[in-house]
Amino acid sequence: MIVQYPHILRFTIVTDAVPYEDSNGDTVIPVGTAGVFEIKCRFETNSKGSTIPSNDGENVIYSWMIYMPLNQIDIPKRIDVVGLNKGVEFAKGTVLNFSRDQLNARAWV
Repeated sequence: MIVQYPHILRFTIVTDAVPYEDSNGDTVIPVGTAGVFEIKCRFETNSKGSTIPSNDGENVIYSWMIYMPLNQIDIPKRIDVVGLNKGVEFAKGTVLNFSRDQLNARAWV
């Protein structure tokens, strides 16, 4: 049987807490909240050496294209991710881009 999403994409997002002033007028910087996410996905290698544009206008070669179900959360750029296959880590990288398309969501790592 063919499994559409045989891998797991694991990453941590730390939400930025907004600094505020306490009753003494001192600035308080609260600690952000971390959340670990695991998403069913499919990693495919970039065997052709394809590129995507970076923020500075240069083309960057990505290592992996990651396909996942459409209803997943948006993955921010520059987040470090890990790919797991049957519980064993096989890929690491930083998200270069994320896109939600008609049938699935994709991330370039």
